[in-house]
Amino acid sequence: MGIGGAGYLANTNYVGTGVAAVVAGICMRYLGRARTTTLAALTIYTLGTGMMIQFTSSGSSSALGGIIASQVLVSLSAGIHAVGANIGALDGASQSTLSMRLALVYLSSMIGSSIALAISGAIWTNTLPGRLASNLADLGLTSEEETSIYGSLIVQLSYDIGTPVRDAIIRSYRGVFRILMIVATATSVVSWVGALMMRDITASDRDAKEEESELEQPHQIRGDTVNVSEK
Repeated sequence: MGIGGAGYLANTNYVGTGVAAVVAGICMRYLGRARTTTLAALTIYTLGTGMMIQFTSSGSSSALGGIIASQVLVSLSAGIHAVGANIGALDGASQSTLSMRLALVYLSSMIGSSIALAISGAIWTNTLPGRLASNLADLGLTSEEETSIYGSLIVQLSYDIGTPVRDAIIRSYRGVFRILMIVATATSVVSWVGALMMRDITASDRDAKEEESELEQPHQIRGDTVNVSEK
């Protein structure tokens, strides 16, 4: 796959997430339950990252198709999870706490993303140089050439596909990416635990609670007024 194709593949994450969020929102309006929707999203996500572990080990055309399918599954799960998690966070929220709950959801999301980027960056920078050094060791390259290969994508692409150096570079990237997918799949356990702790509410349940609270509030006000007038 060329650079252009890789760019299109990366952008499927944004498109797939947006489409999945719209569809999930419509389904949640009529049929969906927050916990069930979130668990379905996590199932799709775990399947997608698990497929990447398998398909990144091979360079065949079928493996490329599997990677594309995995990326699509991960993007769809992100959109579905966003809807289910937000609805679950709003369970029992009053108008005074609504904005605070949404803010906490986005704050926790940003914190989680920062932690994930830190972990993946540490794995990448501490693993890729060793993989490149190991795979390029028997190809007669100098240490300066190996360093330039690690530090420059242009240098990496200057070696033609099918040459021993390019094959060694590809094997190195595949090995590191496979480790990242294993870590991503393993850490999804945290999301599973959180999803299982959610209440399985529907939009109609939440609307019924809001209507009940609105009906109780005028009675309380009238009772206070009567008590004041009696005094």
